[in-house]
Amino acid sequence: MCEIKKAVQRTGSVLLFAIVLIVCICLAIYAKPAQAQEAELALISQNVIEDDGDLSPRIILEPYYYLTDRLGLWGYAYGEEEYASATVGPYYDFPFVNGEGLFEIGVAAGVETYPDDESGSYKYFSRFAGFASVDYKKFSFFSYYENGTSHDGWLRVFLDYHVTEHLALGVIHQTDDGTGPRITYTTATRIPLRIWVAPMFGEDDRVLMFSLEILFQKK
Repeated sequence: MCEIKKAVQRTGSVLLFAIVLIVCICLAIYAKPAQAQEAELALISQNVIEDDGDLSPRIILEPYYYLTDRLGLWGYAYGEEEYASATVGPYYDFPFVNGEGLFEIGVAAGVETYPDDESGSYKYFSRFAGFASVDYKKFSFFSYYENGTSHDGWLRVFLDYHVTEHLALGVIHQTDDGTGPRITYTTATRIPLRIWVAPMFGEDDRVLMFSLEILFQKK
């Protein structure tokens, strides 16, 4: 009975955290201040197939909301089994080469939660993050890094060459998963759907990562 009670408490904590997070993101995106230009929410289902065949699913939320032509708010939320984190903060655009290129940078603060090894109860730690991205003609680069009081840093990097409007080839690196080539396809539908696959090579093993992303946009 004690084990069942602990499991229920852990599940309830994660569900409550996720519900509050989703509500806050939706309120931020669908609010309508006069200066707002546009908003985007990427709902990402990321899955990793391990060497032994086990499947490791993750959920990622990435909202972006313009307050002015260049200044906006962004967030990054990540969840997997017995772990969740979320950060939010400002970002700013820097166009270059007469507007042909765009450099973006953002910083954020938030929280992460996971169960304590001894008690099994969920603990909360502060989290800090930043991202930088560059888009120039057919090339795009994105990097995201977060760390906090738990001292467990996490880095995610993309570099892509857009062969066509809908097809891109590139490389990806993600902490704990490795580095590898990536192929991405984006549909030409009213609500874009992005699908990508990447074989990842780490220090000790190889995994296959694939992702399905739904992009909700408001202009």
